[in-house]
Amino acid sequence: MSDEAIDAAKPDFDPARAQRMFGFRMSDLRLARRWSQQEVADKIGVSHSTVSRYEDGLTSPSVPTLILLREVFGTTLDYLLVGLLVDGKPPGMPQR
Repeated sequence: MSDEAIDAAKPDFDPARAQRMFGFRMSDLRLARRWSQQEVADKIGVSHSTVSRYEDGLTSPSVPTLILLREVFGTTLDYLLVGLLVDGKPPGMPQR
C-alpha cells in the first residue's frame, strides 16, 4: 500500500485537499496534451463546465467517469486519485 493510500485512512485526511489535488493532476494531464477543457468534455461525455468544476476541485467525477478519464489520459486511477507515480513519473504523461 502506498504512503498516500495510508494517509487517506488517517484522521487528518482532508477530502477537500484530495479533491483539489485530483483537479490539479487532471488539468496537468490535459495541458500536457494541449487539449481544451471542451475536448476532454467531448471525450468523456460531460459539459465543459463540468470539466472545469473537476479541475477547480469543486466537484468529483463519478466512478464511471473516473474510468473514462483513466482511459482518455492513459493513466491509472492510483495517479488520478492519490498521485501515485510509476517509475518516478506520472503515468500517462506524454514525453516532451
